[in-house]
Amino acid sequence: MSALAAHVLAVLLFLAPWHHDRGLTPEQRVALLTPVATAIVHATQDRQEIAFLVAQGWHESKFAGLVLQGRCTEMPRDQRCDPDRHGRPQSVGPWQVKGRWCRGADTLEGQAACVLKLARLGRKRCKGSWEAAFAAQRGAGVCESRQAPRRYATMRDVTARMNVELQKAAQRERDQRGDAEADVTKEEP
Repeated sequence: MSALAAHVLAVLLFLAPWHHDRGLTPEQRVALLTPVATAIVHATQDRQEIAFLVAQGWHESKFAGLVLQGRCTEMPRDQRCDPDRHGRPQSVGPWQVKGRWCRGADTLEGQAACVLKLARLGRKRCKGSWEAAFAAQRGAGVCESRQAPRRYATMRDVTARMNVELQKAAQRERDQRGDAEADVTKEEP
């Protein structure tokens, strides 16, 4: 796993889990969320876009284990991945991508790329705002949505948390360099 994916994973683990996942061990949560972190970093290296994907996924699915495992039909009836009139899920993955609208929706990487493509289109069409990127998830021509401000606030929180994780990593690196320098100094006559 890349260093950036490890930072994204740390942020995902920091977020409140879906209420049915609260009993999972830390190891189980790591196993569940590692593919998501990897898919996010595969889709983009841009910190703002990473924060967007984390916020969008958290609001859409809370990164619920059943969603990530493709078991939406086992979720409570009102949370079953946008069911059609027959109760079959229409959406897949943590970002609740509509498979019929998105090529590659059968993989996490494809889902992340599709959501990001809609976000970029929304920002381009709607004066560059991140709120428009969230609104565009409802349709390519949509520039506003009631949920967008709340999702954008989450994105800002995620960005702040990512900065904390990056600062921790930088401090660990400095500490390791300091230990290595101290070891070299001890060996000198």
